[in-house]
Amino acid sequence: MRQSVGGVRTGAAALRFLGARRRNKLGARRVPGLGGRMYDSQAERDYRAELELLLRAGAIMDLVEQPRLEIEPGVFYRPDFGFIEKGRPVYVDVKGYIDHRGRFPLICKLWRLHMGAVLRIVKRERRGRSFVVVKEILPEGAVR
Repeated sequence: MRQSVGGVRTGAAALRFLGARRRNKLGARRVPGLGGRMYDSQAERDYRAELELLLRAGAIMDLVEQPRLEIEPGVFYRPDFGFIEKGRPVYVDVKGYIDHRGRFPLICKLWRLHMGAVLRIVKRERRGRSFVVVKEILPEGAVR
């Protein structure tokens, strides 16, 4: 990717140099959460608060935020949260809008083939404060 033309910064490099922030294509705004950590959306921050309650209740263990996972050699994915539930690893991605184009559908297919953990796609319930599991991707050959 070309960052400059004749020594002059262009595109995203110029925006970063000038201190401007890139806008999210769906309008999500970064928001502060517990301990000053910034979250990519309000939904992600609120879901983290729900996970904190589950952690304190003992329903989940080892909560990790944005773990970097290698699905295939050279193919990396960073879900929003990872934790242990009933002895098995579970990863969660909080979505405000599910786009059926682009990289995410490919990640879902590769996940099913290569990962030995569950990937949950959660979304805020319509007109509500609670969350619903939109999709749960299980490893190939796994049973619920």
